[in-house]
This record gives sequence, structure tokens and C-alpha cells, in this order.
Amino acid sequence: MTTYHPETVVCGCCGHAFQHRALGSTNAFGSCDLDMRPPEMARSTLNAQIQHCPSCGYCAVDVSKFTPELRPFIESEAYQGQLKSADCPALASFFVCAGMLREVAGDHEMAGWLFLKAAWVCDDKERDDLARQWRSHAADQFLAAFGRGELFADQAGSSEALVVDCLRRARQFTKAHKLIRTVKQVECEPVIRKILAFQQILIRRSDVACHSVAEALEQLEEG
Repeated sequence: MTTYHPETVVCGCCGHAFQHRALGSTNAFGSCDLDMRPPEMARSTLNAQIQHCPSCGYCAVDVSKFTPELRPFIESEAYQGQLKSADCPALASFFVCAGMLREVAGDHEMAGWLFLKAAWVCDDKERDDLARQWRSHAADQFLAAFGRGELFADQAGSSEALVVDCLRRARQFTKAHKLIRTVKQVECEPVIRKILAFQQILIRRSDVACHSVAEALEQLEEG
């Protein structure tokens, strides 16, 4: 069961107080997707995972926390244009704007997750074009984090496996193949190697659909 509760949030950027529908509890039964999106009921809690100040437009996981140096970017045409975009689902734009701010701040890992969650919103709205775009942005941010030696998963190869899925679903098959070859050169758990083998099959088929971890393991076992 998923529960929510209202909470008052004070924006760290402009001081405006507003109500946010916060997540109280949830659960997840089943296998996550290859990009680590959880199954239901946690799958449907994206609207509680981002905050948007209706006064100044500041978007963040927690808008009570703010760095003044970000203010000029929030007021920029690029940020405000994305926030008010009529083409992008509003919830996706909130994640994108938050991701843009984390990118400017140099927090590439968090920016990657925020762009990826924007892609999840677009998946749900059947906006495949935008989902590909934000997955591509997510992959770029994760790869930038890798370039600084930052991996967000403890299990060797897990971080890279997630990025492979982002690249595949963004139709960046060459980049995905290159990353798979890199991961194969390091020691990682058998489950990661199986997932990467499944990704190679999908890439050869030009398959850009959503697949789960369980599906990857089952199909390889059958094969």
C-alpha cells in the first residue's frame, strides 16, 4: 500500500510556503526494470519524488535546500523555457529542471537520476521521443560521473549496466556496445554479466523497449 501526507514546504530560493504531497510509505513486488525503475506500487510514486515552487519555479528533491549561486540559472531562458514547455509533461519538466540545476552544480550522478526519472514520466505518457531525449541526457551525466571515478552502485558493473540500458533505449547502440566491452574487462558478478549479454541480444535486434531484470535472467536461462 502507498500512503501520502500533505506537508508544508518553504522554498529556499524565494521563501514561498506551499503544500507538497509527500510520500509516507510504499512497497514493491516483482522485478525492477533494467534501468532500475521499481515495480508497483513504488513505480507510481514519481509525483512525490520532486518538489516545485509555484512562486519562483525552483525544482528540487528538497526545495528547502538552496544554493544562491543557482539563482541566475533558475531565472535563465533555458530553465524557464523548460519549466513552461507546453510540449513536455509538467512532471517531467520538474525533474528536468531539477536535473539541469544539479548538472550546473556539478552533481552529475544526481542529475543523471533526475533526467532518467523525467524519462520514466514520459514513458508513462507514451512520449517516446522525449523519453529517448532524457535518457540520452541521463546517460551523458552518468558517464560524466564515471569520468570522475564516481560509481553509484556498490556491485561492480551495476552502474555501467544501468547506463547501457539508457543508451540502448535512447538508440545509441554503438555507445552501449562500447560500454559493454569496457565492463567485460572488469571482475563483476555473474548476474551483471547475464544482464549485459541480454542487452547485447536486444541491441542486435534494435530493441528499444522496456525489459525487466527477471526477463533478462529467464530468457538467458532458457537459451
